[in-house]
Amino acid sequence: MQIDKKARIIGDYNSQKVYLSTEKLIGSVNMCLGFIKENNYYIANTALKEDIRNIVEEQRRILLVLKKNIKDKKYSEIIYKSKNVENTKFDEILTKLEIDNKVNKQFN
Repeated sequence: MQIDKKARIIGDYNSQKVYLSTEKLIGSVNMCLGFIKENNYYIANTALKEDIRNIVEEQRRILLVLKKNIKDKKYSEIIYKSKNVENTKFDEILTKLEIDNKVNKQFN
């Protein structure tokens, strides 16, 4: 699915499908991945070949996708940065996250 590279929309599941039990959905118009919260972490629990816009309450645009190894404390790679969003918005995001200095330079 390459969810880290293809997903552009996130939202809360609208409980429209009777047999689907999930909380958050991340995806695009072709596919989406559902997540449930366990022990303060979201864990993938379903994959759907469905337009995410039809099954979320309110769709929100993904602005930034960062990647790190599970044992690393800081993010080390930018996977996606949304276009048409001012850099001051990204600066706010980066100050709230622990970002490796090499990654931070990719924004400038």
